Amino acid sequence: MAKNHIKSLREHGITNHCSFVTDEESFNEFTKLEYPVYHIRKSGTKQENFDFGTMDFNNMSFLRYYIIDTLLQKGMDVWYLDVDTVVLKNITPIYLDLKQNHKYDICFQDDMNMLCTGCMLLFATDNTKHFVKTVIYNKTDQTNDQILVNAILKKKPDIISHVAFPHFMFPNGVMFFGNDFVNVPGFLEEVKKEYINTPKDTYLVHANWMVGDETKTKALKQYGLWKI
Repeated sequence: MAKNHIKSLREHGITNHCSFVTDEESFNEFTKLEYPVYHIRKSGTKQENFDFGTMDFNNMSFLRYYIIDTLLQKGMDVWYLDVDTVVLKNITPIYLDLKQNHKYDICFQDDMNMLCTGCMLLFATDNTKHFVKTVIYNKTDQTNDQILVNAILKKKPDIISHVAFPHFMFPNGVMFFGNDFVNVPGFLEEVKKEYINTPKDTYLVHANWMVGDETKTKALKQYGLWKI
């Protein structure tokens, strides 16, 4: 799935990417493909994957913030993407436009019930750096990073200037995929109907709201998003 994600970036001319992995196999595979990759050797993160909702998964979900923090401190803007995302159009113009306007510190994908941390554009502002440090300081193995981020933003709405990407441009799994892969919650049925019946330019699809690599891979293949 990670190879598929990177292939979608490359197809649209995006080469300034880097992968951060915790297992030897991924590191070796990306190195062979000459994809930029760093091997993160951190205690407790050597496994290939963890079951969603477990303490190990929750701990793993916070690893991104240590990496993001390091890059932000170097003055880099970061567009973090989970590997179950597929880029359908070059997203660089969106980044450049948002950077030029200087309106927001962070832009999140809209998960409909909350902001999604699997697709977030973080600008290297003082507010963003402080926010990422706050997430790291408050992390717990009892909850995943997305729940914590949304809780912080709800409790301290002025901590950063943030916005959600339009779900028409960056649909999540419940919007994009059919009921054969995702059970649409009742409160999202009308929103999904609107999404289906609205002409749109899709820039990125996130195969979330479904659990398991096998299910995600099958969905990506069935919807023509499998690139390898």
